[in-house]
Amino acid sequence: MFMKKILLYIILFFFSNSFSQTNDSDSNSWYTNLEKLSRFQEGFPCQLLNTNLRWTNSLEDVKDILIMQLLIQEDRYEDLQSFLDTENYMQQDNTWIKVDDRGNFEIQPVITLQEVESEGHDNLGLRVRFLFTDINGDTVITMNQPSTNAIYILLGSLLAKGELYSMIGKRKDFYIEENKKLKVDGLDPKSTIVDISKTEFNVINNETGDVENIKASNTLGLGNNPTSQQFWYFYKDNRTIPTQYVVTTLGEDTSSEDTSCIDNNYYAIWYIESIDAPKINDPLDIISFKSLKSLNQVIWMAED
Repeated sequence: MFMKKILLYIILFFFSNSFSQTNDSDSNSWYTNLEKLSRFQEGFPCQLLNTNLRWTNSLEDVKDILIMQLLIQEDRYEDLQSFLDTENYMQQDNTWIKVDDRGNFEIQPVITLQEVESEGHDNLGLRVRFLFTDINGDTVITMNQPSTNAIYILLGSLLAKGELYSMIGKRKDFYIEENKKLKVDGLDPKSTIVDISKTEFNVINNETGDVENIKASNTLGLGNNPTSQQFWYFYKDNRTIPTQYVVTTLGEDTSSEDTSCIDNNYYAIWYIESIDAPKINDPLDIISFKSLKSLNQVIWMAED
């Protein structure tokens, strides 16, 4: 553990001094085991995936990151520092890394507090860089594209982007109205609606028997871009946490077409900000948020 702490101090020093650029379930069903996926991934950079990577602690890591930004949104900086101390984060200047034992190929976030200049946003946000150790135990900070693809899949599966709760009712009304029109025309209904909860329902195709599951999510994300993907996380009181996962290089990318898939020239970065909330009616309960078994265990819009 002593050597582990020394290594973490070195990583913190590196990140805090070298990168100053701006730029409902009770199980782990949200977790994607990359070893079960094909190394070939059509539509991804290089069309390859590093299936050795794991992010076993992803739910706790991302909950911590969201808690940090929500506390920033509420101007609760003393609570923020207390939370980081309680969760065993090591700090160097404005950068934090969790002190724990992660094996080789386990993803670990390095979190940096940075200024934000986006209009209407809080003036502080987070920049999260991802790293892991390779088979020799060496720290990998700059990585190849198959590795950045893997982090994108792991982060996306955890955030589980989907329908916002405010759209669930409209989506259901669409199918109901479609069936009504068919009935007026003397035709059989095209589908059957089966309610599961106020945040989830199934649409059964009456002809084929196919079932489409419509489920509310706290996360909205448009498109599917492994190098620049936006995710908006929605919390109580219509509070919004805009985030973006990006893959970038520091300086000129010297990879050739033949080597771009193996060269470690890329950084996986997740930016987190918050929309300024002039009035907070229901401050974050840190203990309750940390107890969540998935990021969609509670659909916050449905609770308002």
